[in-house]
Amino acid sequence: MKSKKKKYRYGIKEKTLSFILFPCIMIALFSCIYTGYSQYNTIEDEIGTELKTAAYGARIISESLGMNADEMKSQIDTYADETDTEITIFNGDVRTVTSIDNALNTKMDAHIEEQLIKTKANLYVKDALVNGEEYFGYYIPFVQNNELRGAAFSGIPKAKAQSIIIKKVVAMVISIVIIMAVFVTIAVLQIGRILKKLTVASDYAESLDENDLCVEYDNKIKNDVDEYTEIANILYRAINKLRDLITNINTSSQSSLNISSELSRNSQNLSRTTTEIANVISNVTEGAQNQADETQKVAESIQNMGKDIEIIVDNGDKLSEAAQNMSAAQNKVVDTMSVLHSTNQTIMNDVTEVNNQIEITNNSIKSIYSALSIIQDIAEQTNLLSLNASIEAARAGEAGKGFAVVASEIKQLADQSSTNSSEIECSLQALIENYKLIIDKMENTTANIGEQNDKLRETESDFETLNSGIAETTTQIKEINDIVSDINNQREVINEAVLNLSAISEENAASSQEVMASVEELNSIVSIVDDKASELEKMNKELNELVAVFRID
Repeated sequence: MKSKKKKYRYGIKEKTLSFILFPCIMIALFSCIYTGYSQYNTIEDEIGTELKTAAYGARIISESLGMNADEMKSQIDTYADETDTEITIFNGDVRTVTSIDNALNTKMDAHIEEQLIKTKANLYVKDALVNGEEYFGYYIPFVQNNELRGAAFSGIPKAKAQSIIIKKVVAMVISIVIIMAVFVTIAVLQIGRILKKLTVASDYAESLDENDLCVEYDNKIKNDVDEYTEIANILYRAINKLRDLITNINTSSQSSLNISSELSRNSQNLSRTTTEIANVISNVTEGAQNQADETQKVAESIQNMGKDIEIIVDNGDKLSEAAQNMSAAQNKVVDTMSVLHSTNQTIMNDVTEVNNQIEITNNSIKSIYSALSIIQDIAEQTNLLSLNASIEAARAGEAGKGFAVVASEIKQLADQSSTNSSEIECSLQALIENYKLIIDKMENTTANIGEQNDKLRETESDFETLNSGIAETTTQIKEINDIVSDINNQREVINEAVLNLSAISEENAASSQEVMASVEELNSIVSIVDDKASELEKMNKELNELVAVFRID
């Protein structure tokens, strides 16, 4: 592929590098400033922590050795060397033991003493003066009975502390600069790879802009897999597809030119054919319309017949319902007569039982008559006996007066028994007469019930005959309804078929008219196609001229 690269004063490589390097430099500068400031304070706090630890150690030494200055001096010097700090023990505000040269028996700074007396708490300062030299120092006061008795001090010269801080900050800044340098180096290398792929894509785009479709694939990016390589591959594939498309357009335009000429000739033949088809369709349309009118008349007749069938079916249903109602009523009457027959039988049994009871009562009355006759005989004999007793009492005189009273009472009893017997006899006689009447009525009732049972049997027989006739009538009505229903179903099928035929006829007529309109429209379309074929031929020639600008060989 021949590359015709355009030269730019400020290209993508320069822009990309500036976009990456300038932010990186600014970030590095800001990081250095921020790191220096934050690390300075952090390191000062770390020094304070170390001094605090050393001061507590000095306090422990002081408390363990008491006021033995020589031994304490030796321990303090050793501890100062170990911690790389200066250690001092104050007694009041005077340095009684110290590792600082020429500081023995010197006094504590007035402002520091004032703060310790006021707060009686640990104090970290960065400007403690010892022999005119400033120290970073940490004070731990000795408080007894709420009074300051002394203090333990650990410190390092301020110049030494600042030197330590600067070294650590510089180390941090150098680390940041190295990291940013490595990052920038990696970014530049990566940008170089990206720019190489973008350059290939740019070459493809320039070839496409110059209508040069004869390009070769750059194997330098063959094994790379990323978005930029994909852009170059997409452009390469697009150029190949465009080249194939232009080739196909050339071939197709030539074929289209031939087809347009053939299409013009065929459209003229089609116009003549459609005119003949239009005449035939006109005749078909007229016949379909006549067929639709006749089928419509047949459908109306079938519809009227359907209404008559519906009336017959409705009457048959009503007749069947009436027969069912009659059958139900007849069944109720038969049940009622059965109950009546059973009731009559019960009455006859009851009448028979009453007759038996009357017979038993008659026999009892006869027994009462016999007993009553005996009672009357006894009353007569008692009356005679009382008469004889009265006579004998009269004969006895005064001695028979009591017996005369008894005889009188017996006579009265005999008369009363005779009277009661007569009344009982009359009552029994009346009772016998009433029983005779009851027996006659019972015999008549039994005869009537027997006759009524005979009539019930005859009526039941007549109703059974009627029930058979109703069942047969119901069956015949059901058969008639089934036949009429079948006729109605067949009528509906015929009606549906006629309606379908009518609809088909109407559809045929409408379709014929639509086909007629379509044929007429086809004629106009054929004319348009003829015109468009001429236009297509002209357009194919213009298309050939347009694609000729692309180099594909």
